[in-house]
This record gives sequence, structure tokens and C-alpha cells, in this order.
Amino acid sequence: MPEDFTSAVIIGLATGVGAPIWSSAIVGIINTIKAVPQFAGLVDGREKLTAFVLSAIAVALSFVAALQVVPPAIVVTIPAVIVAIMSWFTLARLAMALHDDFAAKPNSLTGPEA
Repeated sequence: MPEDFTSAVIIGLATGVGAPIWSSAIVGIINTIKAVPQFAGLVDGREKLTAFVLSAIAVALSFVAALQVVPPAIVVTIPAVIVAIMSWFTLARLAMALHDDFAAKPNSLTGPEA
């Protein structure tokens, strides 16, 4: 099996399996920050941006952690980077959707229809 394909599969599976857990954690972090009065202004109204940033951090940490093992679990190639970017976007969109559901925004699963 080519190394490019192997690294892409490892990154994709690791993020695909962990996406619901990571996105729930990201929503929890956002809501915890909003609950602390000193930090509420940082994310109030910027929940989607915060989800994008925290998702990027989560994927970057996963990518770097996979490089730290000996031998590396992934090989940094163009396909591996593309899969990491797609994983980040998927995780960010899932976190934003979960936040909208928890906040009962219009057209979310728990919110009113617009």
C-alpha cells in the first residue's frame, strides 16, 4: 500500500471516529468559556469562529501527535495535508451544528423553523 494512501487513511479514520467526541468537547469548551463572566465577551457572538479555531487546534494536535511516535504514524504528504484540512472542516461544521442545536437556533434540530 502506498505511503500517501496509508497516511490519508490513518488521518481520516482517526478524525472520522473521533469527530463526534471532539465536536462535543468543543461545544462544551465554548459554553464553559461563555459561562465565565471574565471570558464571556471573547466568544459571545463569535461561537462559529471559536469552533473553527478550536477544531483547527484539535486536528493540528492530532497531526503532530501522529508525527511524534517512532516510526511516525503518518507521512507528511500533499494528500495527508488535504485530508487533515478536510477533517478540520468536517469537525468545525459538526461542532457548529451541535452548538446551534444546543442553542436552539432557527432551523436546527431543536430550534424553530425559520
